[in-house]
Amino acid sequence: MSHTTTVFYALGGGRGHATRAFELAKRVGGRSVVFHQAPGDWPEGSLNVGRIGVAELRARLAEALRDASRFVVDTFPGGIAHELDVSGLVQRPGAAPVPTVLVARYVDREAYAGYDALVARFDEVWLPYDADGSEWDDPPSGTWIGPVVRDVRLEGEVDTLVIGADAPASWEPLLRGATRVDGLFGVLPRARRVVALAAGYNLGWELRRTGARVAFRPLSRRFDDQFRRAARLGVPLYHRADLEGFLAC
Repeated sequence: MSHTTTVFYALGGGRGHATRAFELAKRVGGRSVVFHQAPGDWPEGSLNVGRIGVAELRARLAEALRDASRFVVDTFPGGIAHELDVSGLVQRPGAAPVPTVLVARYVDREAYAGYDALVARFDEVWLPYDADGSEWDDPPSGTWIGPVVRDVRLEGEVDTLVIGADAPASWEPLLRGATRVDGLFGVLPRARRVVALAAGYNLGWELRRTGARVAFRPLSRRFDDQFRRAARLGVPLYHRADLEGFLAC
């Protein structure tokens, strides 16, 4: 491993953490190693640790960090289950500690114990938003780096696009005839309006970049707040009447 290697730690419940880490790795440049748990085909530098014990995970991290130039942690300053001791991991006998960076995507501070104290252990904090378009009301001190999401290619045109599955049964008659996309995508049609059946960070900010008029059905998450994001990035859908109103415009 070269001394220009950036180690990314992106463990989380879905593909979003890994996707964000690989997108950020492109920006940073140089060699990278991405620790994640998301199945699928990933670029070079992927290290899928799957369901791994904490002791083994720490050992593999310590090995990767031995010659690293930077350690970047996505979202959770102590790891998703508080499995990380960042200050301890980055110490190197006879050498300076590895510089550390937190990518501070929005986290519910009340749900994630000790958030601010853990953030303070990092050398740098990168906020993956623009200063005038953030999900934080009271963000940690850091550098605004803009949303870290893919550039989705737009091809063709449709009237109504639905992204995702599992709409409530009572909504389905309203969505009849819409173009549907479910699963992974890199291309979307240009749409007059988009109904997103979730409001995760990646999906929300990817759709924001397309300029489409979007309504989100937020889902409950332990540390994230999709309800906040849905209201800030588009039209939140809580009831069938909300969908009726959105489609009527």
